[in-house]
Amino acid sequence: MIAGYFYEQIMKNFYLLLLIVVFAFGVVGQTKPAMTEKQRFELAAEYSAKNRGVSVLVIKGDKIVFEDYQNGNNADTPNFLASGTK
Repeated sequence: MIAGYFYEQIMKNFYLLLLIVVFAFGVVGQTKPAMTEKQRFELAAEYSAKNRGVSVLVIKGDKIVFEDYQNGNNADTPNFLASGTK
């Protein structure tokens, strides 16, 4: 009788664990594909614009790969940087 009780408890926990594992792998299998580099830069520019940003400039090596200006600014708009370039 006691052995049957323990077996029943073990099986309940086993099925719960199995359900959790199946659910976890099912959710992981449905994740979105990775964003492209350009999409990540655009997302950063969107965030910058919403938070009173001025611009987003991404440079790789010696090439500008992404450039975006927000909130009425452009490449020729002067900005006070103070210690922002340290």
